[in-house]
Amino acid sequence: MKFAKKMDCFGENIFTVLLNMKQKKEAAGQTVIDLSVGTPNIPPSEAIRKIISEESMKPENYIYAIKDMKALHEAVAAWYDRRYGVTLDPATQVVSLLGSQEGLAHITLSIADPGDIVLVPDPCYPVFADGPRIAGAQLHYMPMKPEKNFLIDFDEIPEDVADKAVLMCLIPTILPQLWLPMSGMRSSSHLPRSMTSSCFTTMPIPSWSSMARRARAS
Repeated sequence: MKFAKKMDCFGENIFTVLLNMKQKKEAAGQTVIDLSVGTPNIPPSEAIRKIISEESMKPENYIYAIKDMKALHEAVAAWYDRRYGVTLDPATQVVSLLGSQEGLAHITLSIADPGDIVLVPDPCYPVFADGPRIAGAQLHYMPMKPEKNFLIDFDEIPEDVADKAVLMCLIPTILPQLWLPMSGMRSSSHLPRSMTSSCFTTMPIPSWSSMARRARAS
């Protein structure tokens, strides 16, 4: 099979590499504490599993979902207001995804055309760069250096790059020890308004345990 030329931009995922390394260590009898991808490797609380089990037995829950439930959108908007003081319109500014990486990979397709410049942090999860690559965009990395407390220095972005950029990705959390506070972002006078208006950031979502508590309360 002949693949599209765009596939030449992709290699083996770093998390696959780390998983293979882990499996080799375990096969050699070593104990490995996996801090790679950062996804849960333990089951959710019993309360969550109980609710899922109960809801799975209700025939009315087996429908083709054209869109999210209104109650879900309202709950998400309420949580963002409590947690971040951000006001969202549940009807137009909230959508559920098949995982955040699916959304991050596809959002670039709706904003960037082939040849456009997208600004991404370095380091970052692979999907932040892979999404723009699928869209045919050019990447410009914004390094987060230890000597600058892992803050992105916008003044290091060349002015011509900033003027042409159509999208910027910001990451408030990469790993627990790399916290990028939004209030501590360095400002820059040469970032064009057209580019900064197309800016997205990944934010943590409610944990399973917190959602379970609210489910029990309702």
